[in-house]
Amino acid sequence: MKWENKNDERAVTPAFIRLMTDAQFALFSYILLLVGDSSDARDVLQDTNLTILSNASHYRPGTLFIAWAKTLAHYQVLTYRKKKSRDRLIFDDEVFLRLTENLAERPEPSSRRVDAVNLCLKKLAPAQQALVTAKYFERLPVSRLAERFGCSAAAVVSLLYRIRRLLAGCVRAVLAAEETA
Repeated sequence: MKWENKNDERAVTPAFIRLMTDAQFALFSYILLLVGDSSDARDVLQDTNLTILSNASHYRPGTLFIAWAKTLAHYQVLTYRKKKSRDRLIFDDEVFLRLTENLAERPEPSSRRVDAVNLCLKKLAPAQQALVTAKYFERLPVSRLAERFGCSAAAVVSLLYRIRRLLAGCVRAVLAAEETA
């Protein structure tokens, strides 16, 4: 699918791209809750990103970007639902409406935690970063990780456990330091 910006190309500024990039986790989480399947949620997120870019000139700087982006995502989910309506398992419209109303009332999860995770990931040793990237971003199974890193599957599981504990402790420390600052 080729992206065509029908609007003023000056609307897609570096600041706009930064807002869009920062919103990816929240948008994916929102879409995943509505769609229920991570593969489909990624597809809907891509369609949402295209819609965000093509409607960039409609965004008003200074307003809450995530709220605007979630509105666009909501319409992409509706389009997805229309395409999937022939599937056996899909929420009926009443359940879907209640779910979206509940999500709209929830406070936005703090980006402080995401920022803390990113900071803590940067503090890991390069080998640990490579393992985390392969497992959680490339989504490789443990058997493939063992092959790639030249160790047993049990060793990979153990390393990932230790890294998760390190990250959890680091994130708690970063957030606690922010609260006392």
